[in-house]
Parts: sequence; structure tokens; C-alpha cells
Amino acid sequence: MRLNHLGRMVDAVWRGLPRHFSNLELDEFVVMPDHFHGILVLTDNPGRGEAFDLETTSKTNDLGSNALPLQYPNGTRSQSVGAIVQNFKSVTTRRINQIRKTPGTHVWQRDYHDRVIRDEMAWLRIRTYIQRNPAKW
Repeated sequence: MRLNHLGRMVDAVWRGLPRHFSNLELDEFVVMPDHFHGILVLTDNPGRGEAFDLETTSKTNDLGSNALPLQYPNGTRSQSVGAIVQNFKSVTTRRINQIRKTPGTHVWQRDYHDRVIRDEMAWLRIRTYIQRNPAKW
């Protein structure tokens, strides 16, 4: 899979998530033309837990969070898979819309599919699926 400039940006944002979520390790992932697959490994080390788009921050000199808030009343729990995915989608959507000059346009589908990997066999099967996904395209 050869990524265009938007795909490379999505890849970079994904790879940067552990800098902002100290409880997160990334495993296998792939950016596809119209979707994304990735394995998140959550550890016991909770961290900052907010999206932080370094490109936007460096342009505005704003050192605070520059993405949507993570916690809403009765909403997304900080450090959760939902918070991580929400941040990833928020930062990439904002940057894609800045590049395309299409503010407010939806980029990702509303929800996401997640699954708890309970054993090594499932982990290997899912990793293999992700690795082989580009060949099916």
C-alpha cells in the first residue's frame, strides 16, 4: 500500500498517539484508502489523555489541547479505547479538512468496530489479517 500525503498524515498521527496516552502501546496497523485497522495495547500507566496536534500547535503557539474535549458529562472516559479513537479521528479529520479546505466535513464513519483480544491465537489471527489486508485491496 502506497500512502498519499493524507495517508502519511494519518499514519503519523496514529504513530504519535502513545506520546499523549502513556497507557497506550501500538501493535500492528495499516492505513487503507478508505479505512484503517489497528491493534491498541492498553497498559496500567494512565497518562495525559488528550489529543494534541503538534502541527496545529506549532502554528498557533498554543500549548494546550487543541482537539475536542475528551470527557463529556456521562460521556467518553479518559484513557479508554473510545477516548483514543475519538482523539485520532478528531485530529486527523481537522487536519484533512484543513488540507482540503473543507471545514466541518465528515471524514470517518461515526462509530468503530472494536474487539478485545483474549488470547495469543486471536492476537496472531488479527495481526495476520491486518498484515494481509492491503493485498486484498
